[in-house]
Amino acid sequence: MNITFFIGNGLDMNLGLKTGYRDFLAAYVKDGQSNELKEAINRDIDTWADLERELGIYAGDIDKEKVDTFFSEKEELESALIQYLKEVATRKLIVDQSNISEFRDRVTRFVQYLPAQEQDHYKSVVSKIRETINYVFIDFNYTEYIDQLYSEAVKLHPFGMHAGASVNYQDVIRMPLHIHGNLDDEMILGVNDATQVGKGGQPALPEIVDYLSKPSINNKLGNRRADQAKEYIDKSVYICVYGMSLGITDKDWWTYIANWLEKTADHRLVLFMYDDHSLHNLGGRMARRQDEVRRKYLSMVEMEDKYEKLAQQIVVQFNSPIFNFDTIKLEA
Repeated sequence: MNITFFIGNGLDMNLGLKTGYRDFLAAYVKDGQSNELKEAINRDIDTWADLERELGIYAGDIDKEKVDTFFSEKEELESALIQYLKEVATRKLIVDQSNISEFRDRVTRFVQYLPAQEQDHYKSVVSKIRETINYVFIDFNYTEYIDQLYSEAVKLHPFGMHAGASVNYQDVIRMPLHIHGNLDDEMILGVNDATQVGKGGQPALPEIVDYLSKPSINNKLGNRRADQAKEYIDKSVYICVYGMSLGITDKDWWTYIANWLEKTADHRLVLFMYDDHSLHNLGGRMARRQDEVRRKYLSMVEMEDKYEKLAQQIVVQFNSPIFNFDTIKLEA
């Protein structure tokens, strides 16, 4: 049985790293020779901060004669992104057996960051699990900070424990899965599918979709990352999302999770979301913002009609301190 964490760029940014697309693009447009893609980005960096979505829209205007040029320019951008992130992420985490227990406690006791009602639900669900719980990380980052944490956490024996029917089970942490590769291995940048190429007018060129769609690229590479991720999800009782926006360029995963939610009322999707709105001390406002996120999610996966059934299984927590580490820091 799994408790699965989807990890996004919010983890790196929470460590103090400027790994956001906006930071990268601001540096990219000033470096090296210009080309059509770079000029388009430079005209509106704020819009292009949603890099994958904008790449899809931009690619909709590419005709057959310019397909090779587009991919050449995209590959130049990807190479620049890799170099940028390698430079930004040179500082390693100061993490060893003296402080890795903080990470372990944040992960195995994530429920403490949820409302009391959900804590009771968690206790009820876990008490019925008569097997080892695997703590799984599906990482959407290209950097490897979650791997550094794992390399120390895996040395803890056990990583965690839970009781089921008066039997104590020893729980484990699994090696992180980089669903879109990393800086040294098959990094993938793109959209979800053909509907995200262009602005919904002319059908997208197949040769564009084949090599701009992330699921298509993973399939062509034959790395089975998507199969592994789906297997993790299928065996999960809780899925926690941290540091990710509910972007359409990963729509396949949000849809797969929504279908997983439907399988049993015990399943929970926990969204640890960043929110820059103020007045979080107002209960009514907080409840309204949480419902807005639930509706946005179910609308994106085209399940608005199932809101009443699924909303109570989607837990939304804003600006959670779950990974605000006290002892685990970056090197100076």
